[in-house]
Amino acid sequence: GSQSLLFKPSLPGIYNIIVVLKDSVGYRIAYKSTVTVNPDPVITILVPRTVYDSGQSVTVSSTPSLGTPPYTITFYINGSQIGNNIVLTTPGKYIITAKLTDALGYQASSNIIIITVNPDPILNVSGIKGVLDANMKLNISMSASLGTAPYSFSLYINDTEVSSSQTYTFNPALSGTYVIKAVLNDSAGYSITKCFMVTVNPDPIISISVVRNVYDAGQSINVSESSSLGTPPYVITYYVNGSPVSGSSIQLKAPGNYIIYAKLTDSLGY
Repeated sequence: GSQSLLFKPSLPGIYNIIVVLKDSVGYRIAYKSTVTVNPDPVITILVPRTVYDSGQSVTVSSTPSLGTPPYTITFYINGSQIGNNIVLTTPGKYIITAKLTDALGYQASSNIIIITVNPDPILNVSGIKGVLDANMKLNISMSASLGTAPYSFSLYINDTEVSSSQTYTFNPALSGTYVIKAVLNDSAGYSITKCFMVTVNPDPIISISVVRNVYDAGQSINVSESSSLGTPPYVITYYVNGSPVSGSSIQLKAPGNYIIYAKLTDSLGY
């Protein structure tokens, strides 16, 4: 006949199992077997951080121990099986767990990690114009929303960092083309860059002339002007002895000395 005995150890260790068979005439046979009982397997999972921005990669690492190697490890997010490299594109909260199965089929569950996925940050840049004259100012301001605060800001002019503040006054003394680059980094490591091209024109110039410097009372004086540089179109105002006059054709009826000059304002207000 045959008999069976269920051996279910609760503690790890080495066990000697001895089975003795004795027949009806007193004959005895002994069988000895040594059984090693390993501790139950354990698995711990880790992530670099628990807050991410949408679209960032989350790498889950695991540390299995005890039990009977080799192990099979399966990762889960919100109960669905995944790999250990996760890209989450939808903002929200996610539960990450893992299950370990050792070589003897024993299963162990990991700790629970809750991660938060925020919407991608938005970088707002204001105060930039595409064209200005030399020595004019641009008051540049940067701000951020969404993503994972706190934020850091950087501003570059032609690839040279000029500010790590949210505000900066750009006051170019020389004409030319400038590339302004604004960079936002949030605390989840997400980076946004915005680039702007600014053309800086030389300061406008105006010169005036008259046919001659001596006139009789009542004669018309036609003032000619020559304007250049800056940012056209121009608005030109003529002055006689500091008072504005209408147009470039001036008629002075009273004898005397007069100072005539003109002021030019270009389209940028310079």
